[in-house]
Amino acid sequence: MKGMLTSCPNLSLFLLALGPASSLFRAGGRYLTDTKGSLLCEQLTAIVGSAGFLEGEDIERKNFKDWMGARAIRPPLLLRPDSTSQVSQILALCHAEKQPIAPQGGMTGLVSAAAPLEGEIALSLERMKSVIEVDP
Repeated sequence: MKGMLTSCPNLSLFLLALGPASSLFRAGGRYLTDTKGSLLCEQLTAIVGSAGFLEGEDIERKNFKDWMGARAIRPPLLLRPDSTSQVSQILALCHAEKQPIAPQGGMTGLVSAAAPLEGEIALSLERMKSVIEVDP
């Protein structure tokens, strides 16, 4: 594992940032109920841009219901960062505001861990698909 962390520094920083944050946020915090005129929404939009920010009915079902289908709660926001820098900024801001998030990979899990709970912001990694570097 140590070799992997040194050969993929961006991935390791992302995983270190994401792991504790997701469990911390699910433990409790403020839940976003109204997105209209929200300073938090404005700040998050500034981080990811309009292409990475969806709210309300614009959020597709695939982003709040996984393969297990145990629950389907539409999140108030869906953030789709395209870099580890954006993920870091999102996590820092949400942590400061005590805003819970639900990190999402491919939504193929069978335990509903990535399906957001009431008031959680969904953080999808779907735009982070490009290969930056290959380490032979």
